[in-house]
Amino acid sequence: MITHPRVRVLHLTRGIGPTSMPWNDLYRIGRRLAPGMMYPPVVVTPTQMCTAIRWEDCGGVSRRYVVAGPLSVLSLIRKLYNRQRRRKQVLALHVHSPVLGVISLAAKLICPRLKIVVNLHNDWRFFRPHQRLGLTLLARLADHLITVSSAIIQTMPLRERNRLAKRQRSLSAIPNGIESAQMATYVWPSTRSDTAVVVARMVPQKNCLFILRLLSRTPSIERLFWYGDGYERPQVEREIESLDIGRRVELCRRRPREEVFRTLASSSLYIAASKWEGIGVANLEAAALGCYPFLSSITPHEEIAEVLGISTLPLDDMEAWVEAIERFLSLSQAERERERRRIAEVTQRCFDLEATVAKYIEVYGSL
Repeated sequence: MITHPRVRVLHLTRGIGPTSMPWNDLYRIGRRLAPGMMYPPVVVTPTQMCTAIRWEDCGGVSRRYVVAGPLSVLSLIRKLYNRQRRRKQVLALHVHSPVLGVISLAAKLICPRLKIVVNLHNDWRFFRPHQRLGLTLLARLADHLITVSSAIIQTMPLRERNRLAKRQRSLSAIPNGIESAQMATYVWPSTRSDTAVVVARMVPQKNCLFILRLLSRTPSIERLFWYGDGYERPQVEREIESLDIGRRVELCRRRPREEVFRTLASSSLYIAASKWEGIGVANLEAAALGCYPFLSSITPHEEIAEVLGISTLPLDDMEAWVEAIERFLSLSQAERERERRRIAEVTQRCFDLEATVAKYIEVYGSL
């Protein structure tokens, strides 16, 4: 148990769900590691007038969160800020979305001693212009900015990095983590089918059509299970028909995490061909379950690969992907099993979620 009695944290986000970081990781596990430190997360919705309590399943437990509009969330922040001031305590606002920059500025104006922590979950260069504007504002407001990958720090504009660097301990990287104890409970089959798994939204960032073309050129993959949905789904379906691979692809859309974990634990390989992203939790979960990861050569993936002792693959060389996958699937079952167990053990040890959340709590305590 970690105690920082002088700090209370309010998470501010635009969306919430069973796999989202403010909900599933920081709030749920933070409540256990540092009881009393965190208020329920707040979802800011433009159409919401007053604050309202909602409940959602979180790791099998019903947990509460708050829905608020721009004005009602400022009223809530002011109320909690005054409460903490009377108790001679600190209120920290942890902002998880770039579009909340203006609300954060307004909160700082009405609560001058409010502490602001900002998360950068993705590559700065690929945010939309209005999101980058919000991030620039948040970077200047932040008492501490946290990226989910060391590589993401390098994507930030030099001016913002230098501005943060001038303030001691105001910029850090805390890699995402997975629930190692839960991953260790899955019983692997004695042999795995030569199936592949993708866990990705169907959006340009995830390079969907590349994955389908890769499958069409890799005959050793018997079947591909794709978990996730998105606005590129019609394009994905047309490409599957054009490549005539419909019998080898199952589009699973959104399914319970337990089902995804079971599929990963019984499949041979996992494909992440993203053009950009942070350190994806799904990538870590696949590796922790012994589903051998084939990752694109982007810097956050290279951070994972360096820890796991594997290679990444260039997105401009399809043949390199085909050869790597065919080479892996040509190994004997015993050879594949040894490599899977090695990767699973390293992932569970080096990307443990409790250790990740403990680092966030340490940042809060430093405020």
